[in-house]
Amino acid sequence: NTFIRETFSRDSQRDMGVPYTRSRYYHLYINGQYWGLYQTQERSDADYAQTYLGGVSDDWDCIKTNGDGYRTEASDGTIDAFYDFHHIAVEEGFSGIYATNYYWIRGMDEDGNRIEGSPVYLDEDNLINYMLITYFTRDPDCPVAVNSHVNNLYGLYNRVDPSGFKWFKHDGEHSMAANRSYSVTTDLTAHGWQLNSRDQFNPMRLHQKLMEHPDYRMRWIDAVQRELIDEGGALSLSNSLARWNQRQEELDYAIQLEAARWGHGKTKQTWLTECDYVKNSFIALSADYLLPQLRNRGWFPEINAPVFTDLVQTEDQIDVTVIGEGELYYTIDGSDPR
Repeated sequence: NTFIRETFSRDSQRDMGVPYTRSRYYHLYINGQYWGLYQTQERSDADYAQTYLGGVSDDWDCIKTNGDGYRTEASDGTIDAFYDFHHIAVEEGFSGIYATNYYWIRGMDEDGNRIEGSPVYLDEDNLINYMLITYFTRDPDCPVAVNSHVNNLYGLYNRVDPSGFKWFKHDGEHSMAANRSYSVTTDLTAHGWQLNSRDQFNPMRLHQKLMEHPDYRMRWIDAVQRELIDEGGALSLSNSLARWNQRQEELDYAIQLEAARWGHGKTKQTWLTECDYVKNSFIALSADYLLPQLRNRGWFPEINAPVFTDLVQTEDQIDVTVIGEGELYYTIDGSDPR
């Protein structure tokens, strides 16, 4: 136990600029007796949505997993939009005659114009960031547990002013190789493909279905490049270590009381050893294993993206040095060079 795996995924959502639940640490005493180090987490329900995302709580659906039978239900609002989303995504899909569903669930046509009466179920960036964190941390318990059922699912949707479902990382203490059977080498992209019923519908299965569409797949590829590979990305090695170290420093003194409560020969050094394992044997290696897994799945290209260096700008031109394979196609008006 590091007390940091749990917050790492949620802090990553924060650093990617999408909604997340905040956490704080406490020493807990009960009737004067020390009970250990505890952590609170905001509950991503309709009241949370009103506070952080706007509207009123009655406008929001909160979709979550019922631990009794691991079925998805609405704890706030209704589940109607979630079931309709499942029908479009899983029962129809996003390829062939259903390729336009990709635009329909975003409330627009292929040119980006709003379609009157179309739902807005997909917040593309939220889903992509959620799934990239899930794969990076090899989370075996959210949103799919041990590749058998949905678990720890939290989603919010505004029925009155829709902008797509917002998914929240939750209950991540099993991630980042806490259980060594789910290690940095685990190919989590193989999980969840069989979960097609509506009470097992989840962001992982949604992501897999959306990969049928080339525009979503390209947006995913761009996110992998930006957040995982490029310097400055939220899941780059330097920023991932900085995120971990920030929480580790926060706990560095407090962990001594928790370690004393453990007893049985466990000390602060026990905790430090596990923190070092996560940083050196998981975070430092995660991208090296994840990228081949994505490439084997067809979710990332074999050719490395070009790297721009030594940019020099004058009044009438910009000179850049480009390192990359093959021909480089570019535009200067912001349009897509594809």
